[in-house]
Amino acid sequence: MPALEVLNISRTRIKSLPDLLFQLVSLKRLFLNECILLRMLSAKVGGLRNLEVLDLEGTKLMGLPKEIEQFVNLTRLEVSILGSTSCKLSKEPHPLIPSGVLLSLSHLEELNIDVGPDAEWWDSCTEVLVDEICSLGRVNTLKFYFPKVELMRQFDPTSSSHFRIIIGKHIGHIVSQLPPDIEFELEHWDRYLKYIHGKGVLQDMMKVLRQADAFFLDRHTDLKKLSGFGKENLEQLRCCVLGECNELQVLIDGEDFGKESDRICLGSLEYLYVYYMRNLETIWRGPVQKRSLFLSEVPVITDTPEDYQHVYTRTA
Repeated sequence: MPALEVLNISRTRIKSLPDLLFQLVSLKRLFLNECILLRMLSAKVGGLRNLEVLDLEGTKLMGLPKEIEQFVNLTRLEVSILGSTSCKLSKEPHPLIPSGVLLSLSHLEELNIDVGPDAEWWDSCTEVLVDEICSLGRVNTLKFYFPKVELMRQFDPTSSSHFRIIIGKHIGHIVSQLPPDIEFELEHWDRYLKYIHGKGVLQDMMKVLRQADAFFLDRHTDLKKLSGFGKENLEQLRCCVLGECNELQVLIDGEDFGKESDRICLGSLEYLYVYYMRNLETIWRGPVQKRSLFLSEVPVITDTPEDYQHVYTRTA
């Protein structure tokens, strides 16, 4: 047993890690997914110094022990932190992820910290974590929740070949009405950005949008048209989902670009889903670029109180 290198005890009802596990000094890959009764990791876990993969996705932990910093060979860390019911945790004397732990994981290539957008206590934790994450030079796959757009300022999306970034937070614990199959569609793309309850057009968000191939705009408060984000920031989008943006009137306004523009607006788009848009009048308005494939080849799936009689309003 001490020579064991891979251990998967996912989806079990363990409440704590068995002492026998800490004797597996050769262990390199440990999977503890969706262990619904497991809330804490023992400090003894630090003895597993040869770990390269620690996958705790779906196991809602109350925090990570500081001893995680001893995993100097770790290349992949996935962890889920307990959601809104743990607001009281912010009053505990130790942080959910102790300061300096992530910085110690200098070989980290994949990092997933899963926190629900309704977790109010997360706001006070993220600033230090963002500083540490942005100092990790090898991370090329990042899944992270930024409660404020301003925290994106340090993040360089060009350094990540894969990311799942959530910006913003649910207000009043109102959850999205996005169907599960559409959520699944979004999740399978390599570079996915979800923007919740945004206001205005902010550069810190758009630098990530520019690199994204999937985008979910959820309940933006004042955006009138999707093309207001700038055509250059929509170029790489292949999947776009828009929901409950009640001020949005049009997706693409052709007058913004003109017929002779070199850039094709949404020229890479393959999938568009629009739902519950109270004031949406049309998908495309005004002149259509001659080389644009968006209107002719992209399926537009809508789920609104009333079907559109005129999906496109366009001029020659």
